[in-house]
Parts: sequence; structure tokens; C-alpha cells
Amino acid sequence: YGVYYQYPHFYLAYLGTNDEENIYPNYSLGEITQIGYGNIDPERTTSYEAGLQFAVNSGSSLNITGFYRDISDLTGLKTIYGPTTYQIFINDAYGISKGVELSFKAQMAANFHVYANYTYSKVDASKQSTWYFPLFPQNRTFTADWDLPHVFSFSLDYLHKSQVGVSLIGNMSSGYPYSPSSLHPN
Repeated sequence: YGVYYQYPHFYLAYLGTNDEENIYPNYSLGEITQIGYGNIDPERTTSYEAGLQFAVNSGSSLNITGFYRDISDLTGLKTIYGPTTYQIFINDAYGISKGVELSFKAQMAANFHVYANYTYSKVDASKQSTWYFPLFPQNRTFTADWDLPHVFSFSLDYLHKSQVGVSLIGNMSSGYPYSPSSLHPN
């Protein structure tokens, strides 16, 4: 269990506040200008995790871990309509991440080690991204555009008795979810 805070990028608070020194990127969508909002809160993540570890034999082990993360105060955009229409960054989105992780470690020979890890996860959010303009109520979730459902990594290590070694490290993952160009929900 843990509670974590992540402060947003400074440009989300200070974008457009100093025209003489515009060091932050200007994200402008057509005629709508975006400006920072100084009262933006940090994003909060409450994380729960439980796992089991098994000794397969004297030189290998298997870990199974389940996790659940509740993410609140994600940053989004709010449009202010008036003589000059503009957008400000606010904390108006939330997300949920859940999944399972499998890890295997083994000493295959005196100097040869293997490590493999597979993670399946699902991330849902009330907005598909910070730059998304909802045309519907915010009471449902969508697959987040940063969701990677399948991630696999491995490491093969050989260490010679002279303390010189070589490693082969690799990883693979599925792609990010497909998002059609229209703003209609799934």
C-alpha cells in the first residue's frame, strides 16, 4: 500500500504568464489559446499490491504479484468561453490501473543466470489524454492512451570466475491502444 504524489510540469501552471520570456511550449489548438493555471494540484496515486513468491527449486524462484492503482487529479483542459475563448489546465480526470506481474529468476549453471518478467495490465481513465475534449459526461472510463497491456522483459547473464561477464537484455511490449481520429467514445 502506498500513496504517491506527482507534481505536474511547470508549464501547466505558468504557460502564457510571461510574454517576454516564453520558455514554455505554446500549445495552441486553432483559435483557442491555452494558458497555465497556478492552482493546479499534484496528481495522486493510491497503490495496492499483493504477491506470492515460490521457490521452484534451490536455484530458481517464481513471483506472482497483483496490483491496483487509483489515480486521481489527472490534468485536463477546461475551456473558458467569452469574448476571448481560452483553455486552462485543471485537475478533472481520474484513472484506474490494475494487473498482474509474473517474474522468474533462475541460476541455470554456476555462472549463468536467467531473469524473465511478464506484466499484464489494464489502464482506464476518464479522459483519453490531457488534450482530449469530452463531448459527453465524465461518468465513464476509456482505455487510456498510455496503456500497454502486455510487457515482457528478460535478461541472460554470464559471469566468468575472473569477474568478467556479459549480459543479453531484451524487452517487448504490445502497442498503445488504437484511437480513432474522431472524438466519439468507444
